[in-house]
Amino acid sequence: MRPLHSDGWFFEQVLRSGARRWVLTSGDGALRTALADHPRIVFALNHGPPHAPLLPLAALFVALVARGAGSRRVVGVTFRALYAIPGLAQAVRWLTQLDAPPRFDELLDGLRAGRFDDVVLMPEGHHCAFGDPSIPQPPASPRFVELALRADAALVLVAHHGTEAWARAVPAPRALLRARFPHRLSKGIGAALVREGRIVMPVGLAPVPCLRLAAEPFELGLSRAAFEAMPADAQRAFVEAEAERAWSRLRALHATLAEARGDGAGSEPSAAAARALR
Repeated sequence: MRPLHSDGWFFEQVLRSGARRWVLTSGDGALRTALADHPRIVFALNHGPPHAPLLPLAALFVALVARGAGSRRVVGVTFRALYAIPGLAQAVRWLTQLDAPPRFDELLDGLRAGRFDDVVLMPEGHHCAFGDPSIPQPPASPRFVELALRADAALVLVAHHGTEAWARAVPAPRALLRARFPHRLSKGIGAALVREGRIVMPVGLAPVPCLRLAAEPFELGLSRAAFEAMPADAQRAFVEAEAERAWSRLRALHATLAEARGDGAGSEPSAAAARALR
């Protein structure tokens, strides 16, 4: 499994093409501490436009390498249907470092066994394709919290802002709302499409003036031992409540980024990112 620093050239190219500047506006010290203190981390990011997750991921990975995490092995979680698209599937396998869509137990076993150090995921899942692209959508599943709990991993929230300009929500065609295909593709996708009645469409990929990120460790309310001692129903309720609490905090981080003006102190141009990766 490749360490982060081995793909530095790719992260730099993504940043160079997608953002004129990028900045970690808050969380530098906390991120360094989390990396130093925790051998396993679950990173939970807001998704942004459905077609553009690579830019914030590249910025996160560059930030991690620049803060001493270049030797960490990170796997990603993405929409499982992408693994079935010829041509794209190979790229998805390379990016996620997984040969197939992972089950929850596979991610948990991989973290516990040390086959990889960290997991990065975007809990909104398919919701990002139908909701307002300017704000984080509700998680499609709360199990990112359960993964961190059961793996004794830290949970680090990462909000990003800047790619919202690349998408616009438009009304879904009535024929598509009545069609059975979205429901056959995925019950969750079909339900989200009907509920929202709109689709997020790409409107351009011109470099964003400044991509902003904020990182914050999220302290879960129970230890692994206490959680696993609970009845199954209580576990599910706890995971749902903690996921709602975590996502409320991520939305607050995102709102802070959205209110920012200018590049701000501490901006990290992509040229500096390239030097950090060498």
